[in-house]
Amino acid sequence: MAPVLTRPQDQRIQSIRDHLGRTDQHLTADHHGNRAEMTRAVSRAFRAYGSSRGFDPGLVYLPAAEMSGVSGKVHMRPGEHAATTAHLRDVIAGSSVWPRERASWQLHLTHNSIRSGDVAAGGQLTDTFATITELASARLQRRLADVITLVHPYSTVPEVRELLGLWASS
Repeated sequence: MAPVLTRPQDQRIQSIRDHLGRTDQHLTADHHGNRAEMTRAVSRAFRAYGSSRGFDPGLVYLPAAEMSGVSGKVHMRPGEHAATTAHLRDVIAGSSVWPRERASWQLHLTHNSIRSGDVAAGGQLTDTFATITELASARLQRRLADVITLVHPYSTVPEVRELLGLWASS
């Protein structure tokens, strides 16, 4: 059983999680999801996040960049590539002090670009390839390998060829 949240800031964070969780569950049931409902849920989550009721920065820490990242992932599932890209670029710009998280968001952005048909954007990892491969994270290495598998059939695209060259030399 989930703990009862009594502090206003805990309730606010749980409200955000609930809104995004319901959206994620709905989209899991129907891969394309109800885009209008998804948009409303993300909007409610941002309103809850931005609310000053119960705000206590000493007790609650959820960076705005993380909120953008979660929203980007919610938009990614039904194929809202433009919204996903906007949110993920926000989180990448705001997460430079957390290299592991930033690398994860960069991989999400690359995967989103590939899914949207922009295979050349798979080459966007060339700038951060060394950082990603140096991080001691099996999860990130596996996700990088997944991106390589996705772009491999498009090895004639110059950006992809460069990324595959980095992968082969690592």
